Amino acid sequence: APGQVTITGPPHFWPYSSTARVPKIVMPNGCRYVVFAGTTVHFAADEVQIITALGDRLAGHPDTKDIVNLYRPHPRRNVPPSQLAALKRHQIVMDPRWRGGWSGDPADIPWIRTITEGALCTISAFSTVVVESALVGTPSILIGFGDSAHGTGQALNHLNYEHMASVLDKPGIYRAHTMFELSQWIKQISRTDFTGYGPSIRRWALEIAAVDADPRDRLIEWMKEGA
Repeated sequence: APGQVTITGPPHFWPYSSTARVPKIVMPNGCRYVVFAGTTVHFAADEVQIITALGDRLAGHPDTKDIVNLYRPHPRRNVPPSQLAALKRHQIVMDPRWRGGWSGDPADIPWIRTITEGALCTISAFSTVVVESALVGTPSILIGFGDSAHGTGQALNHLNYEHMASVLDKPGIYRAHTMFELSQWIKQISRTDFTGYGPSIRRWALEIAAVDADPRDRLIEWMKEGA
């Protein structure tokens, strides 16, 4: 019934409200970077191989040789120390706040905004980070290739999930069906000034997340009204 449902927005999305202030990230040598937001092993079995190949491809082209991958694995993914050491040789920087597993540190909540706000773009098979990136006007590239629960080369199937349908046609969302397409999108994005596009990207994300104001404040006001 009217008045019984209040849309507050996700409380943990408070860093994306207009009044929030978050720390800035400083990359080594001031280099440009993309955020590679990982997913679970079940959905992206060859994720480490994909980001390694992407790092090598970016390093081998004059237009992208200064772009590094900031890799933030999914909390459920275990990246062995041997793989972590190898990633450093492929133009990949691990997210300094990633420790493996789910974090209970409150400082990790605004950190996603910190890394996405300064990035050229976010790369993911599918992730909530895509919406969080849009909330700061950062475009995203969705990977539609690689190995997954559906089999070899079937990661594209994840783009067909119902919860992705409302995102795929939004401004600032691009799809890559091959490694070549992925690198080409990064090249194009790196040459584009998204300052003017940011508001249109943020607009659709606000419609989904409803964080034009701090959702925690909305929740408190709702509780006061019902007291």
